[in-house]
Formats: sequence, structure tokens, C-alpha cells
Amino acid sequence: MPWKDHLNRFKQEFNHIVAESGTASKPPPVPPHPPSEPPFRGEVYWKPQFHPNVAVSHEWEAKIGNGPDGWGNQEVQFYTAEPQNAFHTPEGMLVIRALANNSAPLPEHRYTSARLVSKQALGRDRGVLTATILSPCAEGIWPAFWLLPREPFSWPTDGEIDIAETWNGDHENRTRIPDMHCRPVRYDFAWEQPNGVPGQGRMIWDMTILLNVAIGGNVCGGKTPRNGYYDMVVYSLSMVKSVNIVAPASDEFHHT
Repeated sequence: MPWKDHLNRFKQEFNHIVAESGTASKPPPVPPHPPSEPPFRGEVYWKPQFHPNVAVSHEWEAKIGNGPDGWGNQEVQFYTAEPQNAFHTPEGMLVIRALANNSAPLPEHRYTSARLVSKQALGRDRGVLTATILSPCAEGIWPAFWLLPREPFSWPTDGEIDIAETWNGDHENRTRIPDMHCRPVRYDFAWEQPNGVPGQGRMIWDMTILLNVAIGGNVCGGKTPRNGYYDMVVYSLSMVKSVNIVAPASDEFHHT
């Protein structure tokens, strides 16, 4: 069965479940076009293709399952590589979708989501990783844009870098962003690694990018979401061989 037919059938089945439960929790409407971005002084050396004719797996590896000990945090979601959990839109955006069906008899069907790891690592001595993201905010979910060392590595001893996340609907990313659930926010991460030698700059490992929406677990205090779908929408993502950023004149963007 073609994946589009599979996706349409899944949507019909899921909508039927939601209609029966009467407790659907829908995300706010997604703005149809990405916001304009201020210019970078530098060369873009990686920008994933967010096009419906390009498979998500072309530039991202999908982690599968519930991981050891709920991915180390007692999380309850099961990650999949299915198109209902990660897909490109016709408008050129990447969507990571968490689905909650509290009445499903099997744990692996109750909460599903996607955990994507970039096949591209930072891979330069210095640069800027930038992404414009609309994050879902609700009780029981944990969307995140972060970095882990290139595999193989040992977590948590080898560390991680958290660029953007919000827990349990708190609308915070170290600072409060009250409307982060209804508008795209831009996040920038700049790094410097002289001569690309681990341990001699501000980075120890060559990092890869992670995008995921987790559910429940320690961070959410064991809470789980209401039935429905929760979309993390990535409008743009790129890496630039530069650390010179032209700051916007408005508060449209949030820099980390």
C-alpha cells in the first residue's frame, strides 16, 4: 500500500477513535508560510530538504521503540519511523507528530511519536546551527531540539546540549515564551572548535541534531496528554559556516 494511502487510512482510524472518546486535544493552526529570517554572514553548508517528495529518512535516522528505561527518563512514548509521526508538508515544513490514544489496549499503540537524529553532524570548526520551530505545549508532552555526540557514545556521561525544549506545557525555554505554542520561534546555537580538535575548544564531541516529542516520564511528573495529536513544526533548519548573526529588530526570534 502506498504510504499516502496508509497515512490517510491511519488518519481516518485515529479521527474515529478521537470522536468516540470526546476528549480530543488539537494543536493551534499552523501558519501556512515560514517567517522571514534575518541574513547570516556566512556560507550555508547544510540545509535539509523539507519537501513532500523527499523521504524524511533521506537526511534523518529515526530511533525506534521505547528505549532502555523509557529513554532514560521513564518516558511512555514508542518512537516509530511511520509517516504519521514524521512527515514533510506540501508547504515545505517538517512535522514531528506525537499521537495519544489513552484507550488503546497495547502500550506501544497508546502513545507514539518520532525521534529524529540528523545524519549530518556539526562537522566544522565553527558555525551556527539555526532552526525556526513551532513547539506544542500541553500537559504530559516534552518537545525538544537538542544535540548528542555522534554515535557511538555513552549517555549521560558524554553529555548533551539542549537548545530548545518545553516541559509539561510550561511555555518556557529557560526564559518564558508565553506564545511559543502559536508562533514560530527561531533558536540559534553557535560553536567554536579550533582546528577541529576535540577537547581544545568549546566542544568535546562532534554533535548530531535531535528533534523529538517525548511523552510522560520524570520531566512531566508522570503526567500524560489527553487524546489527540501534538505537532512540533520545523519551518527551517540549517548550519552556517559563520558566527556573525544579524539580530532582528523585533522579538520574533529567541536566541539561546
